Order: sequence, then structure tokens, then C-alpha cells
Amino acid sequence: MVHSDIPQDSHPERRAGCVVLVTLETDDPDDRRNGSVLLVVPSYKTHPILPGGAAHKGELIGHAAARELLEETGLVRAITRGLVVDQTPANDQSGAPEGINFVCDGGTISTSDAMAMAIPVQSEITAFAWVHPDRLHQELPAYQARRIEAALTARELNMGYSLLFEGETYGAAA
Repeated sequence: MVHSDIPQDSHPERRAGCVVLVTLETDDPDDRRNGSVLLVVPSYKTHPILPGGAAHKGELIGHAAARELLEETGLVRAITRGLVVDQTPANDQSGAPEGINFVCDGGTISTSDAMAMAIPVQSEITAFAWVHPDRLHQELPAYQARRIEAALTARELNMGYSLLFEGETYGAAA
């Protein structure tokens, strides 16, 4: 469908952010850490964020999410399902364009997998953080807490969506 209000040679610039929700599942059902959300602490932010980053031109959303998760945490996960989409405005201070953030489902990991994660050498990541859903609003900016809560709810209610390319599902290995 052609939109007469958007010139064909001037499409709006948007960034496709591909972030991943990974939660911790311990062997002990009474362990308070169960359900904690994996976050990364980048050198360029003042607060932790979900692991992920921007998709390259032509890169599939699931592939970008899996690539970024691997680069930032060392975790290899097949990313085939989205949970929520969060639109963000352009940032005049940083020059970043408007963003469409796809929060993808990275599933759960065990305590041993979490302990095996390592910050890559020469990485923009300075630390990992595990934040329990009860603490999201105390630890994160409100928009980040709301994004993660929405993703957790979508996962819990099995309300995510398939990641498709030209109408077909695809596997997403890093």
C-alpha cells in the first residue's frame, strides 16, 4: 500500500533494537534468585539493560538478538520468538534515531550456565547484573522496568509472537 504522505525517496530512519530476555532458574524452587532477569552493564550507560543491540542492515531480528547475546554474554541461544515490541523516541543528545525494540525470548538458564558467562575481552560490557522482577522499579529507569515486566508477562501468558521472514519461521543460531 502506497502512503501519499510519505515520499517514496524519504522513508523515516529507525533503529531496530534486538534485545533478549533471559531469566535464571535454580535447582532450588525456594531460591529467591529464581526468575531474576539477566542484565548487562554497558560502559556507555548509567544503568543495566537487557543484553542486545541494533540489527545490521539486512540482518534478521532473531539473528541479531542471538549475535548480540553471544557477543555480550557468551551465551548461545536460538532466538525464534518475540515477546513485546517497544517503540522509543529519537534521542537528540546522542543523535540516535527513533527505535523499534524487539524484546526476544532467550528462555531460562541454570545457575551453572550463569556462572560460566564471561565478559568478552575488549567489550563495551563492564558487568552482568541479575535483578529479580520485584526489584525492577528500584534498579532501573521506569521505561526499562515496564519493558521487562511486559516481556515477562507475555512469556508467562504465552502471548509472544513468531519471528518470521517473508512469512516463514526461521531458526536463529548465533
